[in-house]
Amino acid sequence: MNNTAKTYFQVLSIVSLVVGILFCLTILGCIIGVPLIIGSNKMREAQSMNEQQLIYNRTTLFAWGIFMAIAFSGSIVCLVLVLIFAIQVNDYILSLEKGVNESEKSFTENVKEGAQKIVDNVKDAFTSSKTKIDKEYEEISVKLSKLKQLKDEGLLSQEEYEKLRKEYVNKL
Repeated sequence: MNNTAKTYFQVLSIVSLVVGILFCLTILGCIIGVPLIIGSNKMREAQSMNEQQLIYNRTTLFAWGIFMAIAFSGSIVCLVLVLIFAIQVNDYILSLEKGVNESEKSFTENVKEGAQKIVDNVKDAFTSSKTKIDKEYEEISVKLSKLKQLKDEGLLSQEEYEKLRKEYVNKL
């Protein structure tokens, strides 16, 4: 197992155990504390897993990493760091699954790469959130612009232009 993954499992195991115990000091806190303690145990087990076990448990470990990132979201730094390393470890396990041997990356490289993936995913989420109506509106706007251009170039008569324009406008 690479050093980043081993360190991630180790640190997350200890921190989530401590935070889980602290949460369990109150009855209401047990709602988050107990799962954190369970997750801590999963991360402790992951430290001693071989490659095949990591591959088999990849989605479970990734889900626990995401849960812990959310549980630590009181601090944006903790949220981002745990997410970055959850993604990095998940990618490492995926590379094991595919049989690709990735070289060891430095801490800085892992943070930069993980942060870039988070930024890219957020951008994708916002850019792909256009509704069907927004997309249709953009398409019709482009078609109307092309129609105007064809009319201005003399390729369409005023009557043809008006007829096509009305068809497109009615689709809005």
